Amino acid sequence: MDQAATASWGRHSTTARGTVILDSMRHFRSKVDFIPVLLLVLAVFLLDTAAMGFALPAMAHVDNLAPFALFLVAAFIPILLVLAASPVRYHMSGRELVVRSGLLRWTIPIASLHRASMDRGVRPAPALSMDRIRLDYQRGERVRTLYVSPVEPQEFLASLVERDRGLGFEDGEVVRHSGPILWFGNAAHAS
Repeated sequence: MDQAATASWGRHSTTARGTVILDSMRHFRSKVDFIPVLLLVLAVFLLDTAAMGFALPAMAHVDNLAPFALFLVAAFIPILLVLAASPVRYHMSGRELVVRSGLLRWTIPIASLHRASMDRGVRPAPALSMDRIRLDYQRGERVRTLYVSPVEPQEFLASLVERDRGLGFEDGEVVRHSGPILWFGNAAHAS
């Protein structure tokens, strides 16, 4: 690391495996596009309409509090969906990436990351944009995938590479070349 990079990130140290530990935390907001937000609003509306359609007829024919409780549950469904999907933030420390989407949280050790590549799609993920970064990482014996959509995707990828010397850029993607976990797809590119 050069002097300017060290000054901008604060103190750092290197582990025996080559992982760079930075003392500072980087925070990234999710980029927001119209289509994923529209799909979320549509899902909330459809679930709430279906729940209300079930609860209201039941309330008309029964005199006890059970239908009212059903109505409250139906009204709470959209609130729960919004709490699970908003706000979306990404926090990167020297050792891990923490992805928060409302009440949900994923923690990915940066040393377990295999690949980070640009992607586009609308599948459910802690990403409010169609422009996404696909993160492939090791969790136990399995390789998992998580999609994120930071506002500054190139800064996000550069921050991953700065934090782990086993990661490097290759054709616009971040790929693991060395370190504690070397995925079979990256093994051919390792030196």
